[in-house]
Formats: sequence, C-alpha cells, structure tokens
Amino acid sequence: MNYQHIKKRLDAKDIIVLDGGTGTELQRRGAQMDTAAWCGPASLTNSALLTEIHLDYIKAGADVITANTYASSRLMLTGAGFGDRVAEINTIAVEAALRARDLAPEGRKVVVAGSLSHMVPVAEGTAVVDPTKTPPLNQISDAFHELAQVLKTAGVDHIMLEMMYEPTRVPLVLEAALATGLPVWFGLSARRTTDGRV
Repeated sequence: MNYQHIKKRLDAKDIIVLDGGTGTELQRRGAQMDTAAWCGPASLTNSALLTEIHLDYIKAGADVITANTYASSRLMLTGAGFGDRVAEINTIAVEAALRARDLAPEGRKVVVAGSLSHMVPVAEGTAVVDPTKTPPLNQISDAFHELAQVLKTAGVDHIMLEMMYEPTRVPLVLEAALATGLPVWFGLSARRTTDGRV
C-alpha cells in the first residue's frame, strides 16, 4: 500500500525525498562498527537507535527510509563471525525501520526500502575489496539472492540497490532483487580508476 502511494507520486513527477546514510549515521551516533562488515552486525545491538535514526529522517521529510542492510549479506557477515545470523540480523534491521514508519507523524506515508549492495569482503578496516577473500561468482549470486529474499520476507516495500559500480557484480545483484517481485530502485556510484577514467 505504501509503495503504491510513492508510485503514484513518481508517475505524477513529484519529488520523492530519500533518507540519508543509515550506516554512516549509526556510526556517527556512536554504534560500534565491525572491521569486516562495517555497520551490518550493529543491528543486533542497536535496534532502538536505528528506529530513532529512521524516525529522525522521517521528521526531516524523508518519504523513503532504508533499512540497515547495506553490509549485511552472508558475504560480509561471515568475515565478521555472523554468517549463521544473516536472516536474524537483516530482519532486526527491517523491523527497526518498520517501527519508525509506524511512529511517523499522522498522515505521513513512508516507504521502507531494503538496501541491497554488491559488497564483497574488504581488507580489514578499509573499504578496499580484498581479492583473496572474494568468493566465486556463484557464491556471490547465492548471497545476494538470500539477502533479497530475507528482505522481502521481513516486509520491505521495495529493494534499493545502493552504490552500484562494479560491472561483474551488478547483474548478479540486479537479478537477485528482481527475483523478489518487489519494485527495485537502482543507485549508481561513479568511481575514478587509477588511470583517471570515470
């Protein structure tokens, strides 16, 4: 129901306001980040803070809030020791966003997006991909499909593909998102290569 409201507004060429960064705001407000999975595991111990962050974005005018699931695929959580808790962590993250939507001021119709990135393991404490920890493409695809289905089951209104930049992983994550049958939004991220190309 909430998504249909946003869809009508989009069709009418209305401006839709997205929230700010969920993980970065969680970090800014003092939640402990993981060196392997950044903000992913933080949902386990910061559910109330996540709801507060989402609600603050709603009060600031956001029409769409994004669950803290950007760094929460099995690919990321395994390196942090939480690979067996993928469904639990992501469900908690979505529930925090849904609670914020329920607390939204009367008359506000807010959509909850499930963030799905194409992150793969990074060198500890950095944002640089660690090629020694990058699994084969079939395992990457499986992890994306798993997370997309968890997000759907948890109750997101649509899938938000965030920070898409890596050409070999983009088709895999897009396929996983589309397989849910939910609406999919696609966010690009421009990067400059070492030889100066964008």
